[in-house]
Amino acid sequence: MDLKKTVRSEKVRRLDLSFYVEVQKGSLAGEVIEKMQASKRKCALVMDGAKLVGIYTAHDVRDHAQETDALKNTIDSVMTSDPETIDGDISLADAIAFLNQKSYRYLPVLNKEGHVIGTLTHYAILKFISDHFPEDIYNLAPEPDRIATVRDGA
Repeated sequence: MDLKKTVRSEKVRRLDLSFYVEVQKGSLAGEVIEKMQASKRKCALVMDGAKLVGIYTAHDVRDHAQETDALKNTIDSVMTSDPETIDGDISLADAIAFLNQKSYRYLPVLNKEGHVIGTLTHYAILKFISDHFPEDIYNLAPEPDRIATVRDGA
């Protein structure tokens, strides 16, 4: 299968969607940040039981860093509530188009029942493509139409 066909037919749920941590509604922002740092993740999905109610990213940390007692606030007061999501069964091409229209770095992915299956990131897309089509990615010269006419070096 070629790259274009794969991007049009492959489902988002097949990608590595593990670039997040889950926290419960009511957690303290400081605890959430510690969990994100410990997991080396820049995104936390805020849950109310099994239901997604918000998202908290490194950008939210930056935006609220100057607030007094920012770390003692509950995550509910600093998260983005009711984030946009995508279905895990949409094609990779549709997901790329969606990300190009929005400025999201982390996009929650849900299954048909509405349960979180992960977060879609640009990195996950690039990793999937480079893992499945290394010959199309790694063998390209920086400028494919440019050919050296003189040997480089001494």
